[in-house]
Amino acid sequence: MNIKLAIYYVLFMSLGINVSIAEEARRFYTGNELIQWCETESTVTDGFCFNYLAGVSDTHNLLYAEKEIPKKLYCTPLGVKFGQLRRVFLKYANDNPQDLHLSASRLVLKAFVHSFPCND
Repeated sequence: MNIKLAIYYVLFMSLGINVSIAEEARRFYTGNELIQWCETESTVTDGFCFNYLAGVSDTHNLLYAEKEIPKKLYCTPLGVKFGQLRRVFLKYANDNPQDLHLSASRLVLKAFVHSFPCND
């Protein structure tokens, strides 16, 4: 199972969503969908937003640790809480509506790269 499929599986299982892995592997979420989940306040959408942002961040850290990417694309400061990550994503998404058609993971990465540059 590749990393992307594993992340989807963990995300959906943690939310109790019964979705075929094969079905989700063919479909990518867009920024339009993720912004709706992150703006809506409910237990389910909060969980999905948190898990999606954490999944992108964890994947980035894993790819760096495994030397799949030569350097970190962004550097999240110590002590950053989920609420701040959510606000960073929402601000970037709302300020860049031309990018909402992009995959949600790409939009999250762009938001984090823009907001958390590495000082190297």
